[in-house]
Amino acid sequence: MSSPDSNSSSFDQRRSDAEFAVTRELIESRTEEEAIAAVLRAIGEHLGWTVGGFWRLDESSEELVFTHIWHRDLEKAPGFFEANRSFRFRKGEGLPGRVWETETLVWIDDLAEETRFPRLAVMDWEGMRAGVGFPVYVGHELVGVLEFFGAEEIPRDQGMTRSLAGIGSEVGQFIRRIRAESKLRASEERFRTLAEYREQIRQIARQGLVDIMLMSASTNDLLTLQERLFESSHVTPAARANDASDIFVVRGGRYVQEPARPFRTASLDHIQCGHVDCLPDERVRGANLGLYSITFNNRLDEDLVALEEYGRFREEAERKGFRHFLEVFDPNAPEGLGPDELPRFVNDSIARTLAGVAQAGRPVFLKVVYHGPRAMEELVGYDPHLIVGILGGGAGTTYDAFKLIAEAQKYGARVALFGRKINNAENQLAFVEFLRLIVDGAIGPEEAV
Repeated sequence: MSSPDSNSSSFDQRRSDAEFAVTRELIESRTEEEAIAAVLRAIGEHLGWTVGGFWRLDESSEELVFTHIWHRDLEKAPGFFEANRSFRFRKGEGLPGRVWETETLVWIDDLAEETRFPRLAVMDWEGMRAGVGFPVYVGHELVGVLEFFGAEEIPRDQGMTRSLAGIGSEVGQFIRRIRAESKLRASEERFRTLAEYREQIRQIARQGLVDIMLMSASTNDLLTLQERLFESSHVTPAARANDASDIFVVRGGRYVQEPARPFRTASLDHIQCGHVDCLPDERVRGANLGLYSITFNNRLDEDLVALEEYGRFREEAERKGFRHFLEVFDPNAPEGLGPDELPRFVNDSIARTLAGVAQAGRPVFLKVVYHGPRAMEELVGYDPHLIVGILGGGAGTTYDAFKLIAEAQKYGARVALFGRKINNAENQLAFVEFLRLIVDGAIGPEEAV
């Protein structure tokens, strides 16, 4: 690892990128195991470490055991994992044990000068010269220790120290919340029924804190057309106008592993008036706003089909006076795209998709995955007339959702759609209320949890 200059703006940016990458990985992770692996990779890749690992506390033996490995050279990862797995550390033993004993971050500037490092032979074999370890706590209880090693000496940089300590705290908060939410899900003996979902929608609409209520066409038919739920409300009803194959999430299914294909269950007539061939004056009875989703995978044939289907949808929507917003998912089966290329690929795909679309056919706003400050500022700055929003997804913790919406708003996002997070919340009305308070600037994410 090259020695960083603490005053270097480029290294400051790398630390900022690492912090954001960790936050995003925690938002997208669904389990502790997935999160630890992703965090090791994010820190290692962005800060230039050679190898990283996680030592989990085995409460039964009161020892730290090696459970996760990340290595810049994938071929060396198995050997390094096996070499470390033979060690177990008690409090005060080795780098992980010293972190446990001191309850804080521990630097090793030069491994050759260490007298309390049992794995020196392993590190010599790997060519490592310096390292750092920092704790992960859930409340006041140690969960484990994250450690990283590099091939060069590392100065005691205060900025990196703060970043790594903050990341350790953030990982601990994730684990605490994911465990709490796991217990809650485990206590639920059955799935929510369709009737229960619809009752949630009624309650949130009556609460009046959201601006748009996105529903299926069938739920829109019941609540908007038959019950007239939104007649005296400022909440705008909206319906999902298509359901491409990358949302075909079914138990035992493999559809989402294939490149997304366009598909539409709903018809615009059903959304607007409840039956085919709406009369002109009937089209205002139902929802007049819909979500159209599209996914680009850097595969020419599939992406062209997706664009052609979106073009046909826009023409039909314009003829029928139906407004839409455009959801651009990240690639679900990408061809030749690295992590660093993904934000630029998505932004360029959006610009290319809308380049030839006149105002009458353009989406009211966009809904995209938040890829960090630079990607958001680039997209917002490219076309100031285009309103950019973010999607929340269903993974991550409550705090992750609150932090995401605050961060995205800071860099130009003006809309947030958090349907699945709201559905999964223990108290949907309270969750929505806190989202509104954060967006209005009344409180911060930390105050909301």
